[in-house]
Amino acid sequence: MRKFSILMGCLVLALSSNAIAQTIVSTASIQTSDALASPFQQTARERILSGVITTQQNELVAGVSVIARFASGEQITQSDAEGNFRLSVPGEPLTLRFEGQNIAPLERSIGASDSAENLRIRITYVIPPIERQRGHHGHHT
Repeated sequence: MRKFSILMGCLVLALSSNAIAQTIVSTASIQTSDALASPFQQTARERILSGVITTQQNELVAGVSVIARFASGEQITQSDAEGNFRLSVPGEPLTLRFEGQNIAPLERSIGASDSAENLRIRITYVIPPIERQRGHHGHHT
C-alpha cells in the first residue's frame, strides 16, 4: 500500500505544477493582449497632412512628389491636378520634402504640435540649362 500512496503523491504534485503552468500561461496571454493594444493607441495619434502646392505666381502645380519622413518611416504621395496633397502621418515631428521635374527641391519641418493641415507650399521652377549647339555660324571677315 505504501508504494501506491507515494505514486498518488507524485500524481497530485504533477497536477498542481500543471495548474501553476496554466496560471503562468494565462498571465502571459494577458500581457500579450496589452502589447497588441498599443499599436491602436499609435493610430489614434495619427494626423492628416494636407495642403496645396503653388508657384510664386499662385499657379497650381500637379505631379509634385511629397515625401513625409518621420522616426518610424516615410510616406510618399503626389499632388493632384489642382496641386492638392493629403497623407495620414504619425503625430510626431516630420520633415517634408517636395520634389519634381524642373522644381527646386524644398524641405519643411513640422513639429509634433504644429498644424499639418491646409499647408500652402510655394515651389520655384528651375529652368534646365540649355546646351548651346556649336555650329559654324561665325561671322565672315
